[in-house]
Amino acid sequence: MVTQQETEEFLESLQELSTALALVDPEDPGSFQEALSLLDRFAGHPCVEDDPAVLLILSGIQKKIEESIVSPEIFAQRLSGIEEDLKTIERACEGEDPAQTPQEKQRTVADEPEGFQASTTGGRTDFIQIESDRDLYEDFLLEATESLESIEVKILSLEQDPSNRTVINEIFRPFHTIKGVSGFLNLADMNRLTHGVENLLDQAREGKIAVGRQEIDAALGAVDLLRRLLGCVRARLRGEEEENLRGTVNDFLERIRCRKEPAGEACHEAEASEQIGSRPSETAQKRESALPAVEAGRSTRQSGSEDFKILAQRKVGASTIKVDMHKLDDLANMVGELVIAQSLVQRSERILGGKDHSLTKNMGQLERITSELQNVTMALRMVPLQQTFQKMIRVIRDLTSKSAKSAHLVMSGEDTEIDRSMVDAIYDPLVHMIRNAVDHGIEPPEERRTAGKPESGTIRLKAYHKGGFVHIEMEDDGRGLNRQRVLEKARERGLVGPDEALNDHQIDQLILRPGLSTATTITDISGRGVGMDVVKRAIDALRGKIEIQSRLGRGCTFLLKLPITLAIIDGMVIGIGRDRYVLPTANIKETIRPRREDYFTIEGRGEMIRIRGELLPLIRLHEVLRIKTEKVHPWEALVVVVESDENNQCLLVDEVFEMQDVVIKSMGRGWTIPEGVAGGSILGDGRVGLILDVNGILRLHDGGSEKACIRSPDR
Repeated sequence: MVTQQETEEFLESLQELSTALALVDPEDPGSFQEALSLLDRFAGHPCVEDDPAVLLILSGIQKKIEESIVSPEIFAQRLSGIEEDLKTIERACEGEDPAQTPQEKQRTVADEPEGFQASTTGGRTDFIQIESDRDLYEDFLLEATESLESIEVKILSLEQDPSNRTVINEIFRPFHTIKGVSGFLNLADMNRLTHGVENLLDQAREGKIAVGRQEIDAALGAVDLLRRLLGCVRARLRGEEEENLRGTVNDFLERIRCRKEPAGEACHEAEASEQIGSRPSETAQKRESALPAVEAGRSTRQSGSEDFKILAQRKVGASTIKVDMHKLDDLANMVGELVIAQSLVQRSERILGGKDHSLTKNMGQLERITSELQNVTMALRMVPLQQTFQKMIRVIRDLTSKSAKSAHLVMSGEDTEIDRSMVDAIYDPLVHMIRNAVDHGIEPPEERRTAGKPESGTIRLKAYHKGGFVHIEMEDDGRGLNRQRVLEKARERGLVGPDEALNDHQIDQLILRPGLSTATTITDISGRGVGMDVVKRAIDALRGKIEIQSRLGRGCTFLLKLPITLAIIDGMVIGIGRDRYVLPTANIKETIRPRREDYFTIEGRGEMIRIRGELLPLIRLHEVLRIKTEKVHPWEALVVVVESDENNQCLLVDEVFEMQDVVIKSMGRGWTIPEGVAGGSILGDGRVGLILDVNGILRLHDGGSEKACIRSPDR
């Protein structure tokens, strides 16, 4: 517990900070730094560690000062808010309700006019206004969302070991912190919900109730409802209409109370403080939620935690900070421009033809520095796949509950890193694959027993880096693909000709076609023929590939190959006519100059090139891209063998120049980008080159789309 002396020292430090801010000269960055240095005193102070609300306010003060250094003209308007924040901290340290100004102390909730209703996200915002304290709410949203993801994983872990008190404490703490900060921010519905879950967890922690499936369902339901409440706050920040969840929260709290009531007591005799109409007790609840200082500190220390996580995250004196993704994107773009500029200088004729060894040495050093800077910048965008993988545990639990099947998830390589922009994009494909694995792959317990398998199926998620790509494998030990049924369905839908022969690999790839489903009945899990088509389109959008391996009666494996980042692509620069293009090396198998005798025209199949005894279709890129060229005969040009979803094909090009890492650039507003083009880049010689999408080129050649043609805004 905080001593009187510690409180007095803390208040003196607050006064020094207030004085320093009053003396700040907006034209002198050093005076801002002096104020920031005073904030360092608060790091680790008991008055700070005990109260998440105080932590949050100090985080906001630090951010306002830092922003004022960059833009001194906003300091005056920021200063009044900082002074009010400091007064709020003083009231909290003196044991008063920080959510009440001195004038409001004379009022009670009973003084509200008849018919007063709190906001749908939980309470009035007469102390902290979203318009003026947006940063506090945004920080809270970010950290609360991450906390809920952690809570969800721990709840599922608790289900496997219900008597583990340590896990219960690990679940209790973030709920408690969200409760404290949501109370400070006047998000009353969120505060009441977390308070109710806290009570339930406290009962389990003290051994008064046993943790069973109903308790786990209640905790997971609270996580889902909290996510919806956070969505309401986001809507308020965007000025959009909020979802009214007051009744939903009340119903949920009533179910929790019924679950934890001792036998023989009526559930409807709930505490009046958690009912909407109980005005007199709301003030006490508001005070409790706004000042969880001592209780938070005790909970943290009793559980052995060494650091009480700040929901605002920007702890004073911390060695890490959170950075807006847009700022990282801007940094990556600027570094990309730097790399291009360095390449242009290094390839200039004056540099290449010069005899100044010192200049050559310096240019080599510049190249190494820019390359390292580019790698470091890309590393800043990388995050592990752990959170994405862990979300699949909940997905499998919900799916098996609906399907009366049993399955568990085994993860490995979840520390593998991938570009932050791709994390959200791969979530839906993984969910679709998990859904199909549970519904189509994993057999019912009786069928698995008959087949000599464990009643519970196993789904494995594995990630690793290989060949400059991130590989994600999803494997199940179910029944595998029924290739005969897949082929029959494909022929019924006209995807395969009646006499067309396909090998196993080609049949497996058919499940990626739109509208193809082998389900005999439509369920709320799958069966509508949209799942794997969604997966393929999502992976194509990420410039990735998907491979399928099936073993009848033993299971199925899906392999996703994804680029580590979407900002840079490893490509081969090719020439067609006077233009330059980039082909992703991930799609390239080899490059050859065919002989005249290896060129064939086969009726019904078109032009073919024989490569190592195998005939591969020939695609003339100049025709697909509508470019004039003088090299119309394959034996006068070059052929690039590329991998497609079903087989290999040949692209006819004029020249192959070099392999190069290129920075993907936006084409700009107003440009019409056709299928077959993934983006653009500035090449090493300063010329603009289009990055080709191999799968899109193949679709264009098959007649699925209009021929590629870039149209500028004025055409």
